[in-house]
Amino acid sequence: MTIRTWALSSGAAVLTAAMLVTGSIAASAEPTPTPTPSSSECSFGQHLAYIWAHLPANFRADIKHLKSLDPGQERRDAAKQIRQNALDGAYGAEIQKRAEWRKQHHGHLFTKLPDNLKADLKEVRAAANRSERVDLLEQISKNALDGDYGKRIQAKVERIEHSDRWQNCTV
Repeated sequence: MTIRTWALSSGAAVLTAAMLVTGSIAASAEPTPTPTPSSSECSFGQHLAYIWAHLPANFRADIKHLKSLDPGQERRDAAKQIRQNALDGAYGAEIQKRAEWRKQHHGHLFTKLPDNLKADLKEVRAAANRSERVDLLEQISKNALDGDYGKRIQAKVERIEHSDRWQNCTV
């Protein structure tokens, strides 16, 4: 989901990549399809893992490197380089398109969010670990679907959850 994605990767747009279909071969050599969970059977963490797995490998590597750096100038420089690489198309056309949109709308998205959603997203950013962030994002998703952040956010989240990209969580 866009809000979740921006919160996790601070500027990387993710919902890109081709869907993978998995299967297994039974002992009889007859193909036995592995059931692909529907969106309702996928946890939020599975959705995030699916999205992460479908990002360009060089983008994932750069984000991992960024996260490994201690706060400070080196980390800020690495983040600037990732933004520039995205704008230059180093991570592919889809990431470039979203990076250009974000550059044009810098800060615009966050300022338009309801105050209670802003507070919840700040809590995600301050979370101690990935598991806690995923749990908080799961709650934000539920709150958004319940209309706790208003009808506009609820409609956007519903649209994302019904999109083709959100319907599969199998890596």
